[in-house]
Amino acid sequence: MADTDLITHAAAMLAADVAGYSRLMSQDARATVVALDEARALFRSHIVSCGGRVIDMTGDAVLAMFDNGRAA
Repeated sequence: MADTDLITHAAAMLAADVAGYSRLMSQDARATVVALDEARALFRSHIVSCGGRVIDMTGDAVLAMFDNGRAA
């Protein structure tokens, strides 16, 4: 592949997880799952409203991509 064939794209990635998730689950799993579902909806809404894309939401983590750092 020649250098002229390379395609580059600058992006900003967001990775986050819930601090103390295992402890919270052991204390009250039902309330933790409810709170996590609410947080996921909030994260998704804010990410999309800022022009980002949710890449993955597995367990207590969220991974999102933005086309630039300012949007992130």
